[in-house]
Amino acid sequence: LIPLTAAVGAVGFVLVVAGARPGAGALVLRLWGRLRSLPLRSYLAALFLVSLALHLLVGWAAFRLRPSIPDSLDQIFQARLLLSGRLWAPAPPEPDAFRFLYMIVRDGRWYSQYPPGHPLLLALGLAAGLPWLVVPLLGSLAVPALYALGREVYDDETGRLAALLGFLS
Repeated sequence: LIPLTAAVGAVGFVLVVAGARPGAGALVLRLWGRLRSLPLRSYLAALFLVSLALHLLVGWAAFRLRPSIPDSLDQIFQARLLLSGRLWAPAPPEPDAFRFLYMIVRDGRWYSQYPPGHPLLLALGLAAGLPWLVVPLLGSLAVPALYALGREVYDDETGRLAALLGFLS
């Protein structure tokens, strides 16, 4: 109950600061009671689908589903290399004109500093023509994974709360 109490307290604090009426905390507890009573598959499916929809909505609204930070750009570059069957590309003729924050140009080779796991998943997304779906899908799959971890370590209710808190984050 400590994480639930902390979560309700945090929500209550935000609601008070935002000018909500007294009793909003009770509303949050009633909502949690309803969510907790859903069949497990429905609960996890709803959290997963809403999470995926929100990831995609924010990604589209903020970035038009394109990579927007150096890490993402470099990993897409690395995914394209992997998809072509290579670990590196020949160095560009003027490396200073092609500076990426985390790309390395050395000994005539141009490559990324990142381990290959995420770029391999991005390569699958590129091959399917859906690279913008990989990160939202992985983030949303974390929700049922958090449930499984919470259930394994503690119990079903802790797993459900872990999934909900993961969804909210």
